[in-house]
Amino acid sequence: MQNNESLKINYIGMTDVGNVRELNEDTILVHGENGLFVVADGMGGHGAGDKASQTVCQVLEDRIGSVDPDHDVEEDDDATVINIFGSETEEDDSDEATSNEVPNPIVDSVSSAVVAANFEVFRKNSEDGFKEGQGMGTTVAGMWVYGEGEYACLFHIGDSRVYRFRRNELVQLTTDHSMFEEWKRKGQVGEPPKKNILMKAMGPFSHIEPDTVISMLTKGDIFLICSDGLTGMITDAMIADILAKSADIDQACAKLIDEAKAHGGKDNVSVILVQSI
Repeated sequence: MQNNESLKINYIGMTDVGNVRELNEDTILVHGENGLFVVADGMGGHGAGDKASQTVCQVLEDRIGSVDPDHDVEEDDDATVINIFGSETEEDDSDEATSNEVPNPIVDSVSSAVVAANFEVFRKNSEDGFKEGQGMGTTVAGMWVYGEGEYACLFHIGDSRVYRFRRNELVQLTTDHSMFEEWKRKGQVGEPPKKNILMKAMGPFSHIEPDTVISMLTKGDIFLICSDGLTGMITDAMIADILAKSADIDQACAKLIDEAKAHGGKDNVSVILVQSI
């Protein structure tokens, strides 16, 4: 297997209240030393959505951010890394492959941390008198870079997204957990539901499992983690154009937020960019 040899990463994260909302319920986590990057988009109104997103990011930082994935995670002799995003070194490039199909200690660590974060929000909902299925919630999307910068475990729940920009091509690596995506999957029969109706979110239910995949990083890749305050305002084509034309990821991050606000800014907007160098 050909390795990328010790890739390094540049990263930047920004969050903005937008043009309409009074409160920013998004929370971002940029833990560059450990390679952990998270966007959480809170729901539940004033004093609730922000609490949910902050709680999730705090638990993930406590559970994952203190771990060195290259030394502290116990490896399984049978563990296999799956790269479903066009690896030049793997035979299986099937779009149907997921990291859940084989044992992987990194995926197990991420999944257990997300489960713990969900339960912490659920516990706070219960303390506030909410029944199962009610109360504050949040989406989550993120990546944990490991293997000397060669791999990342991507994870998400809800409609916050992870993209990869490689060789001037933008690819969405996550699929929204929304009624709209389910409508598309089932053949687009009948009227389309609103895009912001979620089928999965962190907090309202006691247990939830994230979608997880392992991606191989190559030099020059830019990974974008964002809330729907970005993707609801500007198209993927606009995002790709900004990433292609920006001098660096700092400029690109600011430009993405500016464009989301220029095209309405109806929601909080959060952007994290992670670049392999």
